Amino acid sequence: MNARAVRVYIKDTLLKGFGREKLVGHQAQVLRLVQRPPEDIVHTFIKPHGLRLTGGLSVAWGRADDWKILLGSLFERGHGDGVASVAVLFRAAPRFTSQTSRAMVEDAARRLGIERCVWFD
Repeated sequence: MNARAVRVYIKDTLLKGFGREKLVGHQAQVLRLVQRPPEDIVHTFIKPHGLRLTGGLSVAWGRADDWKILLGSLFERGHGDGVASVAVLFRAAPRFTSQTSRAMVEDAARRLGIERCVWFD
């Protein structure tokens, strides 16, 4: 096996679950953020991580660099429902620390009908 194939194997096979599990650990923090108990979870999602809660509220979370995927998935999951959704963006520093860069993401969220974006550095 050549060096490139070894790198891809390690990244896509051995380490794939590590990144997912690290983000799953944020579920409790996200529930506290939206002030809902774990019993309110109706459905869980991966790619990107998210929850649908009683009352239809949708929440998705991930790295701030993946904001387009997060906003797009929230739009898709709640399209036509008219129910609020929240995007939680982790590891915003250093790229999304300025108000200008955050304003662009929040404007896109607003246009897609997403109620709010929450930033964690």
